Amino acid sequence: MEGSDSLVQKTLTTEDECGFCLRPANEMETPRALPCGHIFCTPCIKENLNPINSEVTCIFKTCG
Repeated sequence: MEGSDSLVQKTLTTEDECGFCLRPANEMETPRALPCGHIFCTPCIKENLNPINSEVTCIFKTCG
């Protein structure tokens, strides 16, 4: 996946969920965090986030 170097692994809590599908952390497939800290499961990243300037950018308005 292009821009995957901008994704980081993060220790998740039981309150964490995917920003797209809202799947709980314990049910996520390969959860990843963007540098801003927002968490997504890998399938949702591949399906919904667009790489810009070789980086994956967050969809949350607070990060824009």
